Amino acid sequence: MFGRARTLYLGVVNGHGITCRDPGEGGKQEWALAERYERWAEAAIDSPGTARVLRGLVDNYCREAQREEEQPDLNEYRK
Repeated sequence: MFGRARTLYLGVVNGHGITCRDPGEGGKQEWALAERYERWAEAAIDSPGTARVLRGLVDNYCREAQREEEQPDLNEYRK
């Protein structure tokens, strides 16, 4: 991804900022974002460049969700 596509991608990812979550929530927030961007990518059939950026976001949020699912709950270590 280069140029405007990369700028759009980074703007969306960075625009989400930090997240707060309940213990044991895992990647619920990221899975929801991935689903949203997947629907948008499917709707962007007439704009392949936009669809490609959106699918990049889907990939990113799926990876983040998986990481959150695999990360141990840090509150468990405080007991």
